[in-house]
Amino acid sequence: RSDDPRELTAVRLQVRVPRGLEMPQYIEKAGQTGAAPTKRPVFFHNQEASLETLIYERDALSLGFTAQGPAIIAESQSNTVVPPGFGVEVMDRGNLKIQRIRS
Repeated sequence: RSDDPRELTAVRLQVRVPRGLEMPQYIEKAGQTGAAPTKRPVFFHNQEASLETLIYERDALSLGFTAQGPAIIAESQSNTVVPPGFGVEVMDRGNLKIQRIRS
């Protein structure tokens, strides 16, 4: 009520979360086929010239998808760059795992 003279100056909150919760599993969208990537020239650090780079749409990648850099995984809000000498894999929860390729 606006005519009440009391004022709330502090709030204390305690939250309890049950242990052992499982992370949600990645659910692939029906019809995901891994659309063909596009290509464009991209400059990378310590490269004298641009490299022909595959551009993949993140929403089109299925679980277990792998690619070698140079590559770019494009999303509506961000892009993930996979430089030359690295590989990318879509993991079981939909996360991207990027690691150096051992030769």
